[in-house]
Amino acid sequence: MSACPLCASQRLEMVLHVARVPLQIGVALPSHQQALGAATGDVRLAQCRDCGLVVNDGFEAERIRYAPGYDVSLTHSPLYRAYLHQEALALVGEHGVRDRAVVELGCGDGYFLRLLCQLGGNSGDGYDPSLRAAHTEAVGEGRVRLHPQEFRPQPPPKAPGLVVARSILELLPDPAGFLRMINAMADPGRPGTLVYLEVPNADWLLGNRMAWNVHYEHRSYFTADTLRRACAAQGMRVLECAPCYMDGQYLRLVAVAGGAPTSALGPANPHTAQSARDFAGAYREQRSRWTARLSSWAGSGLRTVLWGAGGRGTSFLAAVDPGARLVDFTVDANPARHGAFLPVTGHRVCPPTDLRGVSCDMLVISNATYEREIVAAARDEGFEGETWTL
Repeated sequence: MSACPLCASQRLEMVLHVARVPLQIGVALPSHQQALGAATGDVRLAQCRDCGLVVNDGFEAERIRYAPGYDVSLTHSPLYRAYLHQEALALVGEHGVRDRAVVELGCGDGYFLRLLCQLGGNSGDGYDPSLRAAHTEAVGEGRVRLHPQEFRPQPPPKAPGLVVARSILELLPDPAGFLRMINAMADPGRPGTLVYLEVPNADWLLGNRMAWNVHYEHRSYFTADTLRRACAAQGMRVLECAPCYMDGQYLRLVAVAGGAPTSALGPANPHTAQSARDFAGAYREQRSRWTARLSSWAGSGLRTVLWGAGGRGTSFLAAVDPGARLVDFTVDANPARHGAFLPVTGHRVCPPTDLRGVSCDMLVISNATYEREIVAAARDEGFEGETWTL
C-alpha cells in the first residue's frame, strides 16, 4: 500500500480490487487492433483511515498522459449545458465575477470558460494539454485564450479574480500540492481571489452503488467533508461546498484563496468507510448480474446495443463484455468519438443515425441522467426494442 495523496498517511484500508481496467476512459482508439492492445491497470480502491479520502491505490501517475484526442466532454447534452449555464450564472451573479481575469485549469474545450466571459464580461485563460491547438477568440466583451499545455505557476502581473478547476482534482497524483498552488495564485496584498472547484461526489457514488463510475485515472474520490477540509488545510476560506447537478453527482466548492496553510485535515467520517465497504459488494453483484443478463440475451439471439461510450460505458463493457461478444456496438452523441473503438474491448462507437434500419432488440443506456434524452433520440432513429438503464 502507498501513502494517502492528501495527508500522506500509510493507514489505507483496502476495499475493492478490479483488474485490467482501461487506463484512460477519455481515449478512444482509431483502429480495432489498437483498441484491443490498449494499456490497462488495476483499480485498488482503499480509504485513508486518518483523513477519510477514498483513493485508487493502484494508480501510477507516470502511466497517464493527457494529450490531444483525450475527450470526456458532456456538452453535447442539452441537460448538461443547462447545468453549466446555471453554475456560470451563480458565479457571475451571486459571487460578483464580473470584469475579472479568470484562469481555468483543465479547461477541456473551453465551454465553461466562454460562458463565464460571455455572462460576466470577463477575460479568460484556459489551460489543458488535451487541446488540439491554441487560439484566441473574442467572446462578448471579454477574450478567451486557450493554451494546449499544463498550467505552470509563475508570478502573474496581476492575480486572477477567479481560478476554476472542474473535474481535474480527482485525477492528480498530488491533490494537496495542486490546492496549495491554487491558494498561492492569490495576491497576499490584495486578498479576494475566488476559487471554484468541481469534483465527482464520492458520497453519491458510494451511496448509490455507481459501480461503473470507478475509473483507473481517478486517483482520489472526495466527499464534501474531505474536499472542504482539504481546501481549508491549504489556506482557503471555504464559502460553500455542496452537492450539485441532478441528484448530487458532483460537488461544487467556492472559496477565497490567499490564507495561510494549516495542514490540519482532521479525522475521517466513519460513515464513508462503511459506504465504501458496502460499495465493494454491490460492484461484484452488479458485474455478475449484468454479465448473466447480457449472456442470456445473446444466447437467445437478441441483438444488444449500448448507448453511451464515455466513462461509464467504457468501464461497464470492460467489466462485463471484455471479449465484445455480448454487445454488438455502441452509440454516442459525441461526434468526436464516432468511428473510434473503445479501449480493451474494441467495441466500435457509432453515431445515433446508425440505429436506422438496423435490427436491435435491446438498448442499454449507460447513464441514467440522460435516459430521457437518449430514449427520445433512439425512438427518433426508429429503435423499437426494449430499453434498459445501468
